Amino acid sequence: EWVIVAHGPIPTSTLQQLRERSTEAWGATLIIEPKPLGIMGAMQKSLKHAKGDYVVPIDADDLLTVDAIQILVHEIDRLKRPSLIYSDEDLLINGKPEAPYLKPDFDPILNLDSSYIWHLCAINREVAMKLGLYTDTGANWCHDWDTVMRIWNAGGRIEHVAEILYHWRQHPQSTTNQSEGDPRSLQSVRHVLAQQILRTATPERYTVEPWPHFRGMKELYIARNGENLPEFIWVGDVQRDGATRSFDGGEILVVTSGDVVVEGEAVYREVVRLMELHPTVAAVGGRVLDADNRIVEGCLLSKQSCSPVYDWDGRAADDGGSYVLSLKTQSVTATGVSLAFFKLHAIVAIGCEMPNASTELSRWVTDACEKIRRANWQIAFSPLVSARATAGFAPHGRRVLKSADANDTREGINLPVTESTPHFVGTYDPTKNALVSTFGEASYLSYGPYLPLRTGKYVAAFTISASGPVDGELVGVVDVNGFKFSKPENSLGAVDVKVANAEPILHVPFTVDDRNTKFEFRVRVNGGGQVEYKGVRITRIA
Repeated sequence: EWVIVAHGPIPTSTLQQLRERSTEAWGATLIIEPKPLGIMGAMQKSLKHAKGDYVVPIDADDLLTVDAIQILVHEIDRLKRPSLIYSDEDLLINGKPEAPYLKPDFDPILNLDSSYIWHLCAINREVAMKLGLYTDTGANWCHDWDTVMRIWNAGGRIEHVAEILYHWRQHPQSTTNQSEGDPRSLQSVRHVLAQQILRTATPERYTVEPWPHFRGMKELYIARNGENLPEFIWVGDVQRDGATRSFDGGEILVVTSGDVVVEGEAVYREVVRLMELHPTVAAVGGRVLDADNRIVEGCLLSKQSCSPVYDWDGRAADDGGSYVLSLKTQSVTATGVSLAFFKLHAIVAIGCEMPNASTELSRWVTDACEKIRRANWQIAFSPLVSARATAGFAPHGRRVLKSADANDTREGINLPVTESTPHFVGTYDPTKNALVSTFGEASYLSYGPYLPLRTGKYVAAFTISASGPVDGELVGVVDVNGFKFSKPENSLGAVDVKVANAEPILHVPFTVDDRNTKFEFRVRVNGGGQVEYKGVRITRIA
């Protein structure tokens, strides 16, 4: 049965054709409304007049394949009547099908951050009526996403037909084909995401914000603030604590090799966001980037009819691939072995043994991900979870567990300066691999990594060039915020060092009183001259 809603001002000749064809050719139910109903109003009117077990919403710019309905009927029976079923699609440009979109199976992680299920879909009519589809006018311009959200939140079953069943007749003026984004569509997206926030137990932790990186158009997502973050436990410290404590308070295990540096606090907020918004997520992975901003280690991904692959490896960091999927949060088969976060109570519950001093870290991560999948937990990827590779990094390499400060051998950690090094005042000079202050002005160069340092005493050795005259004092500072994501623990003041020679090394002692600390390493010149900051080496002394 076809239900056609013709609403708003329509030429008399067009209405006459609709009446004749609806009766003679299509056998359709024709509903004519003189006043515009809007998208939601028209969809709701269609749903109320439908009588079948399933409804298939389509727009004027949709072109169905000749066997689309037949295939949907077959798949609905084969899949035992799911709440919603959706197909693949392509674009119809100048009469020719292009750009096939072979969608993944339903992925709640991808769906929450990116609307990817549009047409062709068939929806169980009873489910649609029960969940109030097409009743929220705030979702007017993204009603497909609102539909999927309602069904997913209600625990409905969503299935995928891996076949192209319709062509979208796209044109340059299409409202969904603009990099700036249609304001009406963005408003509806904000509304749908705000409604999702209200469904959480702690809505005060989340806000709707612009997606941090440009992926071709303006986008919004649910962001996590920095309040009430759980404790992060570094893998090198698990052996010390594992035998004497239980993990049931939301603690998160951080697995990083000693040759990567996590890029900042936002990474930790993103991990928490994914684990909170998706309670079945037990692990989160991301990307390790080199100095050229290329991905040297990513996650393991399963694709349709393919063996799992490391789909991100070798890509430029901003290369999104087909439909920008490589830059979107999504479910994956496994994390990389050099950057991974695990929900501790989940991996303990499924029988993962905690790593010890003899553990081969890469094997442990691989085995943990396998157990997570077998226990029907999920593993998530996010492009916002990233780290920088340092010299000697070996992607997917064999690694024996050790704390990143190499506590037993007293080896140090080198933090080189790269173009992506966080800094406040100063300019990165690629020819010198240094942050350079403005000559003759007071400077403030800052580098704030998050490091897995155990409790103990350390020395930070700054490698610096100072050209003069340096009229004031050259100051090296280590700032330890005791970062437990919610409260400050300790902060050391500046250590003043006067220098006259080139390439001075400033040695600044500092103490770590707790894990999960944020460190800022700063160089300041009080007066004239110029400073080139080339890096810092961290060594544990006690």
